[in-house]
Amino acid sequence: MVFVVSLIGVPKTVQGSVDEDLKEVTLQLKCKHQFQFAGYYAAIKKYFYHDVWLKVILKEPDPGSNAVSRVVYGKAEFGVSGSDLILRRSQGTHVVVLGEIYHHLPLALVVKSGINRLEQLYGKRLALETHSAEIVAMFKQDGLDESQIKLTEYMFLTEDLLKRKIDALSIYTSDEIFDLRQTH
Repeated sequence: MVFVVSLIGVPKTVQGSVDEDLKEVTLQLKCKHQFQFAGYYAAIKKYFYHDVWLKVILKEPDPGSNAVSRVVYGKAEFGVSGSDLILRRSQGTHVVVLGEIYHHLPLALVVKSGINRLEQLYGKRLALETHSAEIVAMFKQDGLDESQIKLTEYMFLTEDLLKRKIDALSIYTSDEIFDLRQTH
């Protein structure tokens, strides 16, 4: 989902060169650059944002940051998020959904061998991406409380699972399954 806290004023008329009149805005991505953001890359390359007087800068997240907070605190004008945005809105965060991108969530939980059921994650080390509300909901539905899991900082590193630094990792099936297969 794409969301915005407030849309910055955009000039209605052109004065001077196009580049001088473009309003620079940051679109905070929810994860590292990958094909799911191809529409943004194409729109920038084809100057579609120029049609509405915007120069869009795509920003990867820093470890431990999330797009909602970066938008709310003015570090980005727009951001890409998941269903966790609905939770943040229900908690009073003033965000607005502009559109839905994915209809099928590519988020999954990968575990080390020997873990076959969620209850086997009790006391285990889990690196959970900040936009993983669906996985947290899955835990709650199964009766597993987050306090029973050792949450570690999510560093976008599948090798942490392979090196057994963690026992489970939230991933995107759109690219990280490929990464795991290449390194295993």
